[in-house]
Amino acid sequence: MPDVNWENKLLREKFDYVTARAVAPMNILLEYCMPFVEIGGKFISYKANAEEEIIEAKNAIKTLGGKIDKVKNYNFFLHLHLLLHQVL
Repeated sequence: MPDVNWENKLLREKFDYVTARAVAPMNILLEYCMPFVEIGGKFISYKANAEEEIIEAKNAIKTLGGKIDKVKNYNFFLHLHLLLHQVL
């Protein structure tokens, strides 16, 4: 199996869905994950401070060719927001 890292060109734009939890700030997380999402696919991230992070990540979303498709709120033990980013 090839190395799973963002520099691996064999895996670029190969996945319908890519998911991540609160690993890094949204703008950094987008840089890590969006290259793996195929055109028309979705990147799904779980964030606690979604509103703030969306504002901070607007430039990264635009630069990486995405758009925010949906934001869903869930209350588990923490208040989490599910963000769906579609690759255009």
